Amino acid sequence: RDQPRSRGLGDVYKRQDRIFAGGRRFADGNTRTPFILLGMGEFGLPTRILPEFCGSHISYAAPGGELAPGQMDCRILAEHFRSRSPDLNTRVFAIVGNPVAHSISPGFHNARFREAGAEAVYIPLLCDDPAALPTLGSSMGLTGMSVTIPYKEAVRGFLDWEDPAVDAIGACNTVVRDAGGRWLGYNSDVHGFLAPIAGLVSSAGDHGSHDAAVRDTRRATVIGAGGAARAACYGLLESGWEILILNRSAQRLGELAKDLDIRYPGRVKTAPLSSESSGLLRNYRRLIVQTSPLGMTGKAEGDPLSFYDFTGDETVYDMIYTPPKTPILARAEAAGCRIINGEGMFEAQAAIQSRLFLEALKSG
Repeated sequence: RDQPRSRGLGDVYKRQDRIFAGGRRFADGNTRTPFILLGMGEFGLPTRILPEFCGSHISYAAPGGELAPGQMDCRILAEHFRSRSPDLNTRVFAIVGNPVAHSISPGFHNARFREAGAEAVYIPLLCDDPAALPTLGSSMGLTGMSVTIPYKEAVRGFLDWEDPAVDAIGACNTVVRDAGGRWLGYNSDVHGFLAPIAGLVSSAGDHGSHDAAVRDTRRATVIGAGGAARAACYGLLESGWEILILNRSAQRLGELAKDLDIRYPGRVKTAPLSSESSGLLRNYRRLIVQTSPLGMTGKAEGDPLSFYDFTGDETVYDMIYTPPKTPILARAEAAGCRIINGEGMFEAQAAIQSRLFLEALKSG
């Protein structure tokens, strides 16, 4: 009460850590005094799903729906997260990002754990500072994490080891903790990204052709410059395509282009995400990949290409899966374009994550 209230990054995670670590210490020293300790709001969801891990005697949920931020429908809490009655021996995995409430990852991974008979649970973990994750992870007993927007680059700061894909792309979407306590980073996004468009990517003209018409069939536009964009650019460039990257932040755009140009000289163009790029975009319209959070449930609604008139021969691929049809996809479909949302990508990359998580359970 006597300390000034901090509003800096990491403040919420520090409070989460105090709830888990402090609650366990209090419970261990007061075995005859049951108590209820829960965090409020969306940041408090982990304490509601895993009350045992913060020493709390019980959790509680809303009947039939959310009555306040962070409260869960009792059926979802029981069926998705507590079907195996977690205890302190249960291994914990999480989806880490901001936002995470929309994510379908908990349903996917908890189902895989049940199928495998694994004593594990996968929870949503809203993040305000990825640098605080190792400390919080120790308090919660985290064994693995899926990493989503906007922390796929930032989590590299605490990794003890990275697979070659993370090093090449500069982004990590999967983290597991080995038996020695080391944090290991992987990237399954490239495989996931390419899975729904494998036919398109492989059927376009021959790589290295001097025929301009053939080269034009292997040109794509990528919207965004974050971790998801890095995976998309890497996957397309490795497949022999040329790319145009559009982004609002010139600094982020320049950093990504510089990294890619070292490995793929002469095959990357950049431009601002604005109407002045419309003419250039038409030359890279065969495949348009949307990687930004614009249009995602929980973020601002919008269409990042509102200035561009679709011709109808584009394939428009939005990595977002909630909602299943974002504003840009709806407008592209109305213009006669082929559209793809992020559901196929999610399933392909999540299958790799599931294998890594199950391997971590066996080795630990």
